[in-house]
Amino acid sequence: KKNDAKNYSSTSNLIYRTFLLPAIEKCNVDVNELIISPDGELCKLSFASLNIGESDGINDFRKINYLIKKAKVRYVTSATDFINEEDDSTRYNGKMIVFSPDFIEKPGLPFSSRMINGIKKKIAGDFYSESEVNSDRIKSKAGGYSILHLSTHSEMDETGIGKLYLNPKYGQDTYLTIDSIYGYDIKTNLTVLSACNTN
Repeated sequence: KKNDAKNYSSTSNLIYRTFLLPAIEKCNVDVNELIISPDGELCKLSFASLNIGESDGINDFRKINYLIKKAKVRYVTSATDFINEEDDSTRYNGKMIVFSPDFIEKPGLPFSSRMINGIKKKIAGDFYSESEVNSDRIKSKAGGYSILHLSTHSEMDETGIGKLYLNPKYGQDTYLTIDSIYGYDIKTNLTVLSACNTN
């Protein structure tokens, strides 16, 4: 059930106590940063938004004690990422790229337009909107920027697959999945996702 804070609080706390807490307790130190390499279905889980506190009687998402409040959470696809990793300070180039698509089947996002216009006034960058936004452009362009901002519709379907919607093609909205993004060579210092159902 969507937007059920009580159910989310108890379920996410159970996941935390099952998968993460035993490993954290074995460290015998105060853990303030986690590097997670999720496999299979776990790659669809936002560990950062797990409830690490009490779950009884919580009916408000704002009152949940999320993991991200205690520790920095970082995701890697495999140990190979560490081998190929460069120092963040040397990779940062200050360049920003923003994508804000339009839609056919879904309603427009007027707030996105206002937000993007506000960003333009404060930060220099390359801005792609409406028909300019497609998966090929994101894949080819985003890798050369330190900051990636994507403002769009998103949803989790009945099979648990997360979708980020892009510019329409052949009369229907197209989308990216989490699995497909893992195949992109994107090494940003900061990625901002402005969309619903993204945890």
